[in-house]
Amino acid sequence: SQPAIDSLLFRSGRVEWPIGCAYASCDFVSSHFIGAAILLLISESAGQAGCMQALGQIELGQGNHQAARLDTERGLALFQGLGELDGQAGCLLLLGQISLAQGRLENACEQIERSMAINTQVGDGNGEAQCLQMLGHMELSQRHFDTARARFERALLLADRFGDQILKASCLLTLGQID
Repeated sequence: SQPAIDSLLFRSGRVEWPIGCAYASCDFVSSHFIGAAILLLISESAGQAGCMQALGQIELGQGNHQAARLDTERGLALFQGLGELDGQAGCLLLLGQISLAQGRLENACEQIERSMAINTQVGDGNGEAQCLQMLGHMELSQRHFDTARARFERALLLADRFGDQILKASCLLTLGQID
């Protein structure tokens, strides 16, 4: 709908020019806002959910935690309505990151553990490893070294199994700092 498009364009902080039924955009952030607006127009739920999740990630990076939470929760609700577990896991992990950025450690832990449970259920070892890594960092911040070590060791095994060299290197680096 046009009000939804206008709202997304306003939130992007840019003036966009209509070109046919889409809008011209010259930067990554605006393209996500425009993509979400177009998907709202055509009522494509999976695409809308993915755009809302991407917007949440962008807004988290900008330090706009309230907007990040709102958009990510919208994406999560859409993914839940579709029964799309991978999307739900991604949104829950992002909500955990947002809670962590807001200093809400207990909420962050609960959301990340929910994401990890879904990743385990669907067999996404890489997603599970990312959750373990985040939980490990949270344990380190509380000086729970043994628990942190166990989480990083498990994440390392999964990262190695699924070929995620960056995550593997990150886990090895952190494990070296714990010992």
